[in-house]
Order: sequence, then structure tokens, then C-alpha cells
Amino acid sequence: MVALGMLCAAAICAVEIPWDTAVLELDDRGCVSTLTDTATGQNLAFPGQAFCRIDTEQGTLFPSGVARRGDSVRFEFPSGASLVFRVVTGKGFSYWRLASLDGVDMDKVRALGLAAVKVRRLEKNSWAMNCTYDENFAVAVMCAEINVAPHRADVPAEGDAPPGVVLGVDTVKRYGLTPAAFGIIACPRKYLEATIDAFEKAADLPNPHPGGTWSKLSPLARRDYLFITGFGEKDADDLIRWAKRGDFPMILIGGESWSVTSGHYEINTNLFPGGLASLKRTFQRLRAAGLRVGLHFLAAAVYVNDPYVTPKPDPRLFKDAWAELAEDIDEKATFIPTAAPPEGFPTEDGGYMGKGMCIQIGDELINYSELRTEPPYGFAGCSRGYHGTTPAAHTRGTPIAHLMRSYGYYLYDLDSTLADEVIDNACRVINAVRADMLYFDGSELLQGDHWYYNAKLHDAYYRRLVNKDTFIQASSYSPYSWHLISRMASADGHGDLKKYLDERIPWFPDYATNLMPLDIGWYYLYDPET
Repeated sequence: MVALGMLCAAAICAVEIPWDTAVLELDDRGCVSTLTDTATGQNLAFPGQAFCRIDTEQGTLFPSGVARRGDSVRFEFPSGASLVFRVVTGKGFSYWRLASLDGVDMDKVRALGLAAVKVRRLEKNSWAMNCTYDENFAVAVMCAEINVAPHRADVPAEGDAPPGVVLGVDTVKRYGLTPAAFGIIACPRKYLEATIDAFEKAADLPNPHPGGTWSKLSPLARRDYLFITGFGEKDADDLIRWAKRGDFPMILIGGESWSVTSGHYEINTNLFPGGLASLKRTFQRLRAAGLRVGLHFLAAAVYVNDPYVTPKPDPRLFKDAWAELAEDIDEKATFIPTAAPPEGFPTEDGGYMGKGMCIQIGDELINYSELRTEPPYGFAGCSRGYHGTTPAAHTRGTPIAHLMRSYGYYLYDLDSTLADEVIDNACRVINAVRADMLYFDGSELLQGDHWYYNAKLHDAYYRRLVNKDTFIQASSYSPYSWHLISRMASADGHGDLKKYLDERIPWFPDYATNLMPLDIGWYYLYDPET
């Protein structure tokens, strides 16, 4: 597509989008001609790259013309189709939102190439910001909706031309062609953080300012925290003493302490006897001692002992493989026959990192020990009534589904109303205690494409937060959720710490390139080697 996009020939400037630090020019065929640093007059763009495209079942359409009227930029295509963007400029950026797509059968559109800008490849390249930059200047094309995917393609040096990079953003039919919005950032490097801060506000992106400072620059991102487990209200005074002794400004309460299960997020009354009121009192006592307080939890999880799983599994739990029951079975059958070879089902449990071997038929969960893809097809060595569900007879033709396991728990389907319920359950507690910090653990092993579902997961929590300036960490992030994450963790630190750090140190430059503050890891005080 990059090569096809280069078919545009350089022509006279038809549209100019200026802002205080740069000017973007498009030629009369809708191709990028220049992206100029206004301070130095340097053009960073390579001419001839089609700015946008429409991918259809019949092929890819490139613009044949472009015009601007007020804040609207209209791209025309030879087929009669048109794309119209509303463009707003700010300090260091232009913000583009798709206003209309006309003249094309939407059912046959596979993807929209919203923008593609080919520029000189600078010293550092950030996948999360979709950015190339050096000590002098920065250029980025950033997504501004969770369904907008950034893409980049390195272009090797050729002749006298230096190496380049195409920075682009797309939407695809699977996750919705619209809404569609993005930003083009082109500014001196010294203004990059302030520019992204301003762009986030203009685009209604997550824009936390924990402690009053933009998240990546917040002093809190460079301070440690005390992650406490097995903690209850009665331990508050001891915890305060430990926190003061270690000069910890932040307390993070482990998920197993404050919650009975992930899913319903009922308060653990063994440790907080008064339920939510007890947890709120504990937060107040810790804050009165000058401490910030946050909650750790598994953001995408439904625990196996949660009412969403047992005794009757919720139909909205995420399933990743399907088969059909080949014949009637009773409640005691240990072989579950399928009408065809079961495809997509795990052949082994996989342990902690595995997807498990749990299937659902009706309201019953069943754990199988052998997958048979040769006749007779099906699931052998079955344990019926798994996770406290009720064994039952099932009739031929009944669907069989695999429940995807992630780190030992199940996932709620982020495309279902169960996601709203679970996230509401968690945020009921988060907002009640006004948590200063959140740790979205388990954010990497999700359903589907990580760039989309990680963004959807984190954004769903953020939009429900009363305190939009909460300090947020996670075990994984995406180009969209980058905006709301204040710091990224490395991993757990235990056992052979030297080996642990040697394995992870090569990752650390990537954090820096993405402007992401680094949490080197968790170090257990009960581990003698630590």
C-alpha cells in the first residue's frame, strides 16, 4: 500500500494546514507534499504519499483531488467517493475527525486509511506514540479513538534520500470504520510532552494529571510505592509505621485483600469487617497519615469462584472456540462427541500461562483431559459439573464452547454487556474510596487484537472514574491506552534477581523511547534473596 500510495506525482499545493510549529501541505491529488518546521524552514516530508485511502472488496482507492473550506478538508476519489475531515489546530498539532464518507457502499469497505505521512526517519522511533523524533524535532500521527489503529512502515535510504518512515492510522471493518479521529503532531522536541497534553484535551482523550502534572511527567511516576498483601483494616497502624519507615508516599492494596473475587468485586469482610464502609475508613486513616492509597486488581478477570462462573456460568463470558454435540449425552458421560474435528480448542491445559481445557454446554462447565481430532471426534476424560456447576443431560446439536482462561481466571467478553457490569462493579468501589492509584493487572492476555481490546478495557475504566487524575499503572498498554497510563511495570522481582534484571534491562530503552516512566519491578520483602 505504501508503494501504491507513492504513485501520486508531486503537484502544486492545493491545501495548506498551518499551525504554530509546522505547516502541512497537500498537492492537488491529495498527496502530502511538505511538512515544514516553521522555526527552521526544514521540510521533513517526502512528497508523493497519498494522504488517505479507502480499501474496498474491489481494491484500494486513492484520492484524485483535495480542497479545503473553512475547517473542512475534502478528499475526492475517482469512483465518486469522498472523505471529509473537520480539522482543528492547536499548539504543536492538528486534530482531524472524520465528518463524512459518501459515494461508496459501506458494506463493501474493508478499511479506511485515515492518514499516512511519509517523513524523514529521525533518531528515535516510538511505537506507542507512532512518532519519530530526535533532540530537535518530533513528528507523530496519533490515534484518537480506541478503534483507530496506528501503523508504521520503515522506508530504507535510496540514493541521496535518507531513511524514511510512513506514519499512519487506519480503521478496519471488524472494529468499526467510525468513529475515526487522529492527530498530527509536528513540533520541536522540547515541546512534545506539552503538545501531547494539549492534543489529548482537544481530542477528548484520557488526560490524567496525577498530583497536578501531566501523567508521564508527574513526580508520582518517579516515586516508589508499598504494595501490601494480606492487609486488613486492623493492620492500618502497622502499615502506617512501615510506610513512614520506608518513606513510601503511596500504598497499593492487593486485590486479594480488598475483594473476595474479581467479577462482582464484593469487599473481603474477613479483612474489612464492615464491608465498603470499613475499606473507606481504612483509606481515610491512611490519608490522614499523609499517604496516598490505591487499589490493585485483575482488570479483565472473572475468578472461578465468582457468581458469574458458579453455580451457573454467565453466557457473556468470553469464548474462543466452538463445536457441536454429535449425539445426546447424559449427565455422567465422560466422552463428549462432536460432529466434526474440534478446531481451535487447546490440546493441553497449559498451566498458569495456558488457556485451559474448560468447555461449556448449556449451563454446565466441563473440564476435558484429551482432545480427539481423529474419529471418534470430541473431548475425552471429562470431569462433569466443573467449578460447582450442575451436571446435566444435553441433546444432539447443542453448541459446545471453550472458555478462554487467562492466568487461571476467565475473561468477560469486552464486546458484551457483562463488561459494563464488571467494570461498574469495580468502579463502584474505586469511586467510593476515591482511589489515588489503580493497577490494571492482567492487561496483556486478552481476547482478540491487543491494540484494540487493551484500549477498550482501559478506556472503559477511565471513563467511569470520578477522579480523572488517578495515577494508573498496568501490566500492558496499547497506543491508545498509553494516554492514560502513568507508568509501566517491568514484572515481578523474586528468586534469582540478577537473572531477572539481566533479562529485562534490554527492554528499558523502549520505555524511555515511548516516554513511559519505568517501574523496575516488585521486590518481595519476605524473600530472603531480595
